[in-house]
Amino acid sequence: MIRRFFTAGLGAALILPSRAFAATLATTEIMLQAAGLLAVMGTETDAALWAERNSAFHDLIAEAGSSTRLVAMLRNLRELSALYVTHSIIAMPGRAKRANAEHAQILRAIIGRDPEAAAEAALRHLDGTLRALDIRPVDTRRPASAAALK
Repeated sequence: MIRRFFTAGLGAALILPSRAFAATLATTEIMLQAAGLLAVMGTETDAALWAERNSAFHDLIAEAGSSTRLVAMLRNLRELSALYVTHSIIAMPGRAKRANAEHAQILRAIIGRDPEAAAEAALRHLDGTLRALDIRPVDTRRPASAAALK
C-alpha cells in the first residue's frame, strides 16, 4: 500500500508543500536542531538508529512549516514507510551517505528561505529513496533516464 501511495505521487503532494512552507517559516532554533541531527546522522553506522534520526529530522522540518493536521499525516507516512527506509539503507551501500547529502540540500534551501529549492530538494530525496527500493515514481517532473527504464 505505501509503495502505491508514493508511486502515484500522493506522498510528494504532501511532502513538497511542507518543505516549501518550512523554507519560509522555520525558526533559527529548528534549523540548528536539524543541522545537529544531520551531523549525528553523518556518523551513524547503525541503520535502525539512522532511520530514527531520519524520522526526527523530517519531523522537525514538517513541524517548522506545516499545520498540525499535515504534520500528523506526514508522521503517519513516515511510520508506515520506516521499514522501507531502513531497508533502503541496508540494501543499498552508500544510500545513507547520499540521503545525508539530500537532507543537507533540503536544509540549505530552508536556511536560504528558498521554498522552490526546498521542494525540489525534497523531490530529489524522495526519488532517491524510491530508486533505492527499486520503486519507479510516476511523476518526478523530469524525464526518466534510460537506466531507470531497465
